[in-house]
Amino acid sequence: MPTGRLAVWWVIVSEIVIFGGLLVAYIMNRIGHLEFGEQAAHTNTWLGATNTLVLLSSSLSAVLAHQAQTVLVGYAMQS
Repeated sequence: MPTGRLAVWWVIVSEIVIFGGLLVAYIMNRIGHLEFGEQAAHTNTWLGATNTLVLLSSSLSAVLAHQAQTVLVGYAMQS
């Protein structure tokens, strides 16, 4: 197996282990503390929606910037 491919698999597996552990810790914490549901009822929905909109907008901006750069580099290579 080439070194680059092994490195990519190493990163993928390590991300799964790290985020899997965090998810299990979150679930165990939520199961252990039943008052979590009471506190979640006080969540500001508009603030969460605004945060989601900002994150989606920034992701779209990054994708469009990458696409524009790819087009410009391809155009420069043809000239």
